[in-house]
Amino acid sequence: MRLSFALLLAALLGAVSAPAQNLLADKNKAKTKTVSLSRQPVKTKVKVVTKKPVAAKKVEAVPVIVFKRTPCFGTCPHYEATIFSDGHVSYIGYRYVPLTGPHEMKIPLATVNKILDDARRLNFATYEERYSQGSTDLPATILSIRQANGQLKTVQAEEGTPPELETLLKFVGAEIEKVSGGTNAAADR
Repeated sequence: MRLSFALLLAALLGAVSAPAQNLLADKNKAKTKTVSLSRQPVKTKVKVVTKKPVAAKKVEAVPVIVFKRTPCFGTCPHYEATIFSDGHVSYIGYRYVPLTGPHEMKIPLATVNKILDDARRLNFATYEERYSQGSTDLPATILSIRQANGQLKTVQAEEGTPPELETLLKFVGAEIEKVSGGTNAAADR
C-alpha cells in the first residue's frame, strides 16, 4: 500500500513539473498535454487566459476648503473641517465643541460656492500666510482654499487680520458650526 502511494505521488510530482514550460510558450492558444497517472495516457486541454488590469475610473475627491480652529489656554473651540466641492465635510472635533471625534456631514453646495466666490473676489491668494502680533494665548483660525491652479493657499489668522478676511473667516466658521452643532464656548473666532 505504501509503495503504491509513493509511486502515485512520484508520478504526480513528475507530471506537474515538466509541462509547466510549455504553458508559457503561447498564451493565446489552447495547449494539449499528456498526463500519465496510470498506464493509459489521458489528454487534457488547458487554455491559458490572461486578464489585463482595468484602470479604475473613480475620481479621487480633492478638498477645496480646509478650516481649522486651534486651541488656546482657555475654552476655545478646537476642530478642523475639510470641505469638498460637493458639500461633503470631514469634521474632527477635538475640545470645547459639541461633536468630538471624526464625523461626516454635508453643507449646501450653494454655501461651498459662496465661500469660493468670496475668496476669489477677495483675491485670497494674495493674503499673507500669517497674521499675528505676538500674543501667545490667542487661538488661530486657519483657512486653506484650493486655487484655480490646484494649489492650496493657507492663511493663519490670530490677530491683525484685515477686516474683509475676518468676515470670510467668521462666515466659514458659522457655516461649519451650523452643521456641527455650534460650539461650547462663546469665542469670537
